[in-house]
Amino acid sequence: MLKKETHETSEQENGLVVKLGSLGALVNFQLQFEKGLTPLKVRNTHLEKNGSPDSQTQDLLEESENFKKKFLLKPIADLLKKHPAFPFFSRVKGIGNENIAKVITFIDINEADSISALWKYAGYAVTNGVADHPTKGEKLSYNKELKNMCYRLGVAFLKAHSLSKNGTKLGHFFEKCLIEEKQKLEAQGKTVLPTEEWKKETKKSEHPENLCSEFYVHNRAFRRMVKLFLACLWMYWRKADNLPLRDPYSFEKQGHTTLIQPEELMDRELKVRRKRGQTVERKQAV
Repeated sequence: MLKKETHETSEQENGLVVKLGSLGALVNFQLQFEKGLTPLKVRNTHLEKNGSPDSQTQDLLEESENFKKKFLLKPIADLLKKHPAFPFFSRVKGIGNENIAKVITFIDINEADSISALWKYAGYAVTNGVADHPTKGEKLSYNKELKNMCYRLGVAFLKAHSLSKNGTKLGHFFEKCLIEEKQKLEAQGKTVLPTEEWKKETKKSEHPENLCSEFYVHNRAFRRMVKLFLACLWMYWRKADNLPLRDPYSFEKQGHTTLIQPEELMDRELKVRRKRGQTVERKQAV
């Protein structure tokens, strides 16, 4: 739901869960279930490190994982196949049922009437030249949970890229962004240094503002990759639901002319279940 989030978001989240039905309810329960298991996992880790593992704790964790797989992950996977954007996100490497469910659950595509609105709600907007971030004493302007889930999704994109023989579409886009972001900073007269070297140089430099770390460049490219995925998810989902589409802000206000389409991010064929004795043609990824 595209509303400002406070640090007490239970009412907003529960309202969105009602709108999303069974999928939202299951994912919301899963998130609470996982948070409840955290103290147990911490206890188990400490006991194992001290060389005194507790069989009851381990058994409880194992049973909890079995419950999660049977009563949460499996039903969630079944419901995802019915999602309007499933033909898109199921073909992007790095996306698993668990991580994408935790993203789309927090999005009300009817209220997200533009790509910029979705970026804003997910914490990936830029306000007055600065990326949205928490400010002490002020309400959050985005959904903190969704932003965290988008970050995890981005990490999964990069992992899939590193493990794929020929890389992935989003991974190649990230690599292109790394080069572009470094060039942008250097064009501004800044020097990009390896992160450890940057830490040392900033302490003794008279103009530390002219130094940037490779980690900073990585984060800029990472944001662009996640924002591209969110934009393509928005386009595909809105189109599938027969909702009005709008050009991105960069088209309407900044004169950009190149728009990456959802099909350009697809790495896999669309899997179509075949009935016995029936031949079904698979749709190729672009």
